Amino acid sequence: MLRRASLSVVASFLLLGCGGGGSDSNDTVENASVNAGSDLSIEEKSDFTLSALGSPSGGTFTWQVIDGPNMEGFPQEGQELKLTAPDVKADTSATLKVEYLAPNGVLVSDTVTIAIGSRNQLPIPLIEKTAPDKDVLQYKDEITLSAEASTDPDENGKIIEYLWEQISGPALTFERNDQATLQFVHPLLSSNETARFKLTLTDDEGGQSSTEFSLTLYKNAQVVFADAGEDINVIEFDKGELNASGSLSSSGAYTCLWTQIERSPTQLDDLITDPNLCQTTFTAPDVDVASVLKFQVTVSEPGGFTDKDTMQVKVQRRAVGENLNDTGQQRCFNGEAVITCENTTFPRQDAELGRDSFVLNEGKTGSGLAAFDFTKLDENDRAILDASASDFSCVKDNNTGLIWEVKLANTAIPPNAPLRDTRNTYTWFLTNYPNGKRGTDLSTCSSNAYCDAQQYINEVNATNYCGGRNWRLPTFTELMGIFNYGEVAGSSYVLDPNFFPAIANSNWTGTSYYWTSQASIEGATGSSDLIEAYAFDMLTGQTVELVQETKAYIRLVREVSNNGN
Repeated sequence: MLRRASLSVVASFLLLGCGGGGSDSNDTVENASVNAGSDLSIEEKSDFTLSALGSPSGGTFTWQVIDGPNMEGFPQEGQELKLTAPDVKADTSATLKVEYLAPNGVLVSDTVTIAIGSRNQLPIPLIEKTAPDKDVLQYKDEITLSAEASTDPDENGKIIEYLWEQISGPALTFERNDQATLQFVHPLLSSNETARFKLTLTDDEGGQSSTEFSLTLYKNAQVVFADAGEDINVIEFDKGELNASGSLSSSGAYTCLWTQIERSPTQLDDLITDPNLCQTTFTAPDVDVASVLKFQVTVSEPGGFTDKDTMQVKVQRRAVGENLNDTGQQRCFNGEAVITCENTTFPRQDAELGRDSFVLNEGKTGSGLAAFDFTKLDENDRAILDASASDFSCVKDNNTGLIWEVKLANTAIPPNAPLRDTRNTYTWFLTNYPNGKRGTDLSTCSSNAYCDAQQYINEVNATNYCGGRNWRLPTFTELMGIFNYGEVAGSSYVLDPNFFPAIANSNWTGTSYYWTSQASIEGATGSSDLIEAYAFDMLTGQTVELVQETKAYIRLVREVSNNGN
């Protein structure tokens, strides 16, 4: 492009003289121009020449980049420049301006546009096996393929994406397939197989190139591996899980068969719910001491190959030493009716948990409903083996170790009834409490001193009843522990009439309340002013709080002493 400039100079001469005068004038115009040359189209990093023409000659040329990518060495002077196109990531253009300062001081300029084409060189992929350091690859080998030696030939280019694909061979599992390395574990194979991979690289200019790589994965001598799972701990009567789902076969398909190869001395029946399932359950047996069970699983694959594995189960005795029985409830409900237990809408009901739910598996010392385990004792504290015997003096709870008073059937109206007659009633008074109400009304029991709990305890202990002198009121938990909240055939009370035949008739006093040793804070103003105590209603099993002067019934209890009595 040609650019011009002009300069006008006007000179005036004034002639002065006598007798008149005249005038003369000259106009002079001086021009300058510059041409930067034609626009160019070139490729990145190629050499090219810029040449400008200036008029009048003899002036100075100055070049500078006014738009586009940076070009080193500018601004530059000279009529002709030899340059190298910059490295670009995409097609672009640069605009250069040349300024020409003519000898006469006139400054003119022109521009030229250079279209620069990007010439991307594609990345060069290279795959290497970097682990393990051996040629024969086998089951469980941790294999690493690396593309870290791949390159981008562009001077300032780089690889920005990796994509690995498996195009043939056995099924493999990859945690990531978009990194410079690919890692996987050699699978279990029954024959040699070739795994083929494809790697695609993408550079920072969007260019892509691919290559493929093959590995031979070798077969294993053993094509099925049994896994019986980890050893576990369970409590007697609880359900445990047998899980062989971690087993492997070369085909991916297998069957399981569970067997028990060690059992506890007290185990009577097989425990496994369904031995043909790889994931199944068992019910822990009744044990007297901590015991170990051993289970074995045989895993078979379709080709006829098998493998075996074992696991152990440590069975702990349930904490019956905590003096707790179960409730006796063996049915499940939905709020309106009886339903089948293990219902997901109404889960984990009382009948599904604890000793009662496993009564069929439990060995008993004596007998009783549900999981209750009672033994009848004679007057000398000796066991009566016949659970149906009607002549007995007291009852031992084999689950808690406690011995319970058996009341005498009512034969007379107090105060003319015998000492342990079921109809006698007493106030709540115990010498180890700061207060209580002495039973001064002697019309409700056979005592000539007091009709209260402490007096009754003293008089029963004086008789060495059932071989013991440590009879006492039961605690809240102890008395509740012998209640059967399930249905007891032939009884309208919460005690089993086969072991506790003489129970207070609510028609005698209007209630069937039995005292516990637990004082209540209800109505009290301080710890020394406790005026109520807890009792249980034998009709319903519900707790009540009674003022201590109330007359209620008593059923005594004792522990087995160190001498066995």
